Formats: sequence, structure tokens, C-alpha cells
Amino acid sequence: YILDVTNGDNELDRYPNTSSTRRIGNFKANYRRKFDANQTFASITLGRTGDANSTAFNDIDDFNGTTSRINGSGTGDYVKDINISTTVKYISDDANYSSSPTLNFSFDINSTPPSTNIKLIEVKVSDNTNNQEITTLRAFSANIGSYELLYRIFP
Repeated sequence: YILDVTNGDNELDRYPNTSSTRRIGNFKANYRRKFDANQTFASITLGRTGDANSTAFNDIDDFNGTTSRINGSGTGDYVKDINISTTVKYISDDANYSSSPTLNFSFDINSTPPSTNIKLIEVKVSDNTNNQEITTLRAFSANIGSYELLYRIFP
């Protein structure tokens, strides 16, 4: 389901009211992306803290603050020891979504509002010996829910 958020752009809220399961632009059909019938809010606290199962990685924000080390020493193609650290944060989703024909949007990667419809996932790779950054990868995850396949059983 699409999650309700506390600080997102109001153009992406339930439409026309909080009892609806659709947002503007959603298809009015079963098995399509929609809100849960009961308001279900995105987590304000990023990470596994507060999850029912705090040892499992069950959504993107559970990787916030994690660090992994890959030892070089001839293992695979790794020549040196590297650290991989992951940060997940909310970024502003403010835009004029009804503008036409082009939507102008600026991703502010420094923004950290409580919960919005866009999360930034940042993975930094650094040399373990001197902590020198090798590369940073960024990706964005949108709060659009997931699909459910429609299937039929034939006799």
C-alpha cells in the first residue's frame, strides 16, 4: 500500500478526503496502487528501531546507519579493505504536480523532514586504511506502493 506521510506535499495525499484509498492520478480499479483503508503512516524514525522485529531488514530505512567491511586480501576482485556505509533519509517532495507539460523538481539531498513521499538512499564506499572516500551512490525511493498481479485459475 501507499503510506500516509506527515510532512509530504499535500497534492500527494488521499483524494478527495482522508477516507479515500486513492490519490490524484491513481487508476480506479482493484489490485492497483492505493492507500490502506486505515491510515497507515510511514515511520518517522529511520532504522530498525521501533520495528516489531528489530533484527530483520524488512524495508529500505532499516539500512540507515549500517556499515559493512569487505576485506581485500585477495578475496574476489577486492584489492584493499573497504567500508560501505548506508544512509537513508527523507527529502522534500514539494513540487507543483499539476504543472503541464513539464514537472520541475529539485532534489535537496540535505533535507530531512519527518516523513515525505521520497527517501534518499546514499551508499558511500571508502578505503578502510585512510577513510578516503572512493565513491558515493545515491538512489531515490518513492512512496507509490506496489502492484498486485491479477491472476485467474482455469478449470
